[in-house]
Amino acid sequence: MSPNCRRRNRVPCGPSAPSTASLVIRIEITAAAHEALAASATRGLRDVHRSPKGGFYVWLPPNTLDRLRASGWPAESLSDTIIRLAKEGAIET
Repeated sequence: MSPNCRRRNRVPCGPSAPSTASLVIRIEITAAAHEALAASATRGLRDVHRSPKGGFYVWLPPNTLDRLRASGWPAESLSDTIIRLAKEGAIET
């Protein structure tokens, strides 16, 4: 893997990354947001890694992250958005 593949928490989804469409972005969410996401996930969560702060890292495609940010309220963290959407039943995985 070239050194540029890991720039800004982006890693290839497969054995090679021929285009930006195959990239995912790593974000950190709280344990509560991870629980809400896992409870609403129909396919289960893969590649679960704990962060040093006690939260979890999750990897999302750029378009999913964009939709998550667009669904957030002003001053609402991504974790808070995930929890709210899970309570509303708006998360489909």
